[in-house]
Amino acid sequence: MTGPAYKIELEPRARKKLALLDVPVRRRVSAVIEKLANQPRPSGAVALAGRPGVLRIRAGDYRILYEIHDDHLVMLVIDIGHSREIYRLSRLQACQVQAALPPGPVPHTVQRTPP
Repeated sequence: MTGPAYKIELEPRARKKLALLDVPVRRRVSAVIEKLANQPRPSGAVALAGRPGVLRIRAGDYRILYEIHDDHLVMLVIDIGHSREIYRLSRLQACQVQAALPPGPVPHTVQRTPP
């Protein structure tokens, strides 16, 4: 990207998790975050399923979840964690969304009748 650099902001949760990482891991994750300021959509960034507008990028065994706000030139880091933790969190949030749906059959499903 040749345009202006994006400002990096970390949500409190992401800031806390970054501070708790071991020094070598923290350096690796911080380096990836700093690169995102100049190129917020690198080839390794993937849209996170079930969370519109949220991207994830790898930093070794860790994942960085972030949003890009082009209108303000801000890259907001939402969460940082080991791949196991990040994906577990995503499944939990998906279950919470399903729990919020009204009871009853889901549209476009087949209702089976007993034989």
